[in-house]
Amino acid sequence: MWKNLLLCVMCGLYSLTAQAQLESVRKGDVIDINGVKALVFKISDDGHGTAIAVKAIRGKKNVWCEKGLKLSSLKMESEDGLINTLAVYDFVKNSNISISMFPAFEWCQKLGEGWYIPSSTQLKEFVDFFLGNEQEFSWDDDYEAESIELTPKIINEKMIEAGGQPFSGAVISGNISAGGIFTSTKTEDGKVLVYQFNENKKSFQFKEIFPKKLDTFITGRAFYNF
Repeated sequence: MWKNLLLCVMCGLYSLTAQAQLESVRKGDVIDINGVKALVFKISDDGHGTAIAVKAIRGKKNVWCEKGLKLSSLKMESEDGLINTLAVYDFVKNSNISISMFPAFEWCQKLGEGWYIPSSTQLKEFVDFFLGNEQEFSWDDDYEAESIELTPKIINEKMIEAGGQPFSGAVISGNISAGGIFTSTKTEDGKVLVYQFNENKKSFQFKEIFPKKLDTFITGRAFYNF
């Protein structure tokens, strides 16, 4: 209990130091956050929101964590990815091991203060934005220009033009699946929730996979609250 309370306090302090209001920013804009290019996908009327780093981590074996780690005491069930990410940093410190044992979280940490691996709930928010599921405006002729701006193709092109990688999910055919986007959400039985997109059905799911079984085709993304 006290450990969870401490993580929440740390998360609050972390957010206060990292969060900064940005003026005249719209969804789909690419911004620079202390040298890191990011695409805005969530914005409120007061100028605060969330952005996703255009660059991703991929192609590394054991990217979520190195084999041999006992993770039973590492709790990462919060809907706030920042709390989950800070839990990893706390686990590393208390276990007297290197953050390099968690390659994805080491990569995230190197992006700078305030970056975190999103939870499944937070990643779904980006997926809804990416696929146009937010329904914030009518998709009629009067909004044609705006709807085109927010299509997956344009979002991917913006990420690539900014020097990053396009957002992607998995190629799923029958019982064979590969790739996806991992989250910082770890279930009670020790599995990580991974986003996968079915190209044929145009639908997505979150699949539970043991962290040590994530293949090199599964990608990691980082979010930032401003």
